[in-house]
Amino acid sequence: MIFLLYTKNNILKGGNKKHGGITKEMTEKLISASEYEEFYQNNQNNFIELSLSEYLIQLMEKRNMTIAQIARLSDTGDYIYKLIRGKKKNPSRDVLIRISIGMSLEEDEINKLMRINHFHELDARDKRDAVIIFSLNKSFNLPKVNEMLYELNLKTLDKDN
Repeated sequence: MIFLLYTKNNILKGGNKKHGGITKEMTEKLISASEYEEFYQNNQNNFIELSLSEYLIQLMEKRNMTIAQIARLSDTGDYIYKLIRGKKKNPSRDVLIRISIGMSLEEDEINKLMRINHFHELDARDKRDAVIIFSLNKSFNLPKVNEMLYELNLKTLDKDN
């Protein structure tokens, strides 16, 4: 299990972003706390304990998608079945991005997916991530995203990479 400081519109995003609302408040309390256990007890309702498979299932249900649809649209084959069933736990960042494209996730959802797996969030200052963010917002499919990445001489999201 992983613990995340997360609310719908306020996500703890590291040092270069301003924190908003409850996340900022929790961060300030955490920094000023003398004991972590006391902080945790006082704020436990604001933590999310969520595994990758649990979050993928939530996203599937939200979008009314089947595992087979996700497998086809993300070109992940039976690997997605193993992730959702909890048999595989450490996919690469690129696999998560392919799943995100296949599921047409929004930026906050893909960033949460990244945080659950201890990867850095999508960052528009990174050329490759910028293409991926642009593509997600334009609802491009995986072949279109890979074509764009290839044309810009950036690493594609193919299985072999």
